[in-house]
Amino acid sequence: LAEARRVLGRAAEREPLNPYVLDSLGWALRRDGRLEAALRVLGRAVRLDPRLVEAWVHLGLTLEAAGRGIEAHEAYGRALALRPALPRRVSLLGRQELLRRGGVLPVPEGPGDGH
Repeated sequence: LAEARRVLGRAAEREPLNPYVLDSLGWALRRDGRLEAALRVLGRAVRLDPRLVEAWVHLGLTLEAAGRGIEAHEAYGRALALRPALPRRVSLLGRQELLRRGGVLPVPEGPGDGH
């Protein structure tokens, strides 16, 4: 993972406006536990290309890992608005975090809603 992160870091230096490279770098940083750095990079990726669904999902997962459930829910919402066929689990992750933190959005019930 460290080598991949180094390669992606060099690629981001060469192509700082490439949202795909930034998304990959941000995800590598997140997997390495560097959440704040990952959030900065992923935030830049979605600003550069607001239609990049994978970057919105990665941003949501990273926000959730950082304990920022409401913002994670918003990122998941953006991803789902762009690609409604995303697995329901993505949309439920943010909703579950909102409930844990006293949010007001209900978790839908029914077959297949849990995963």
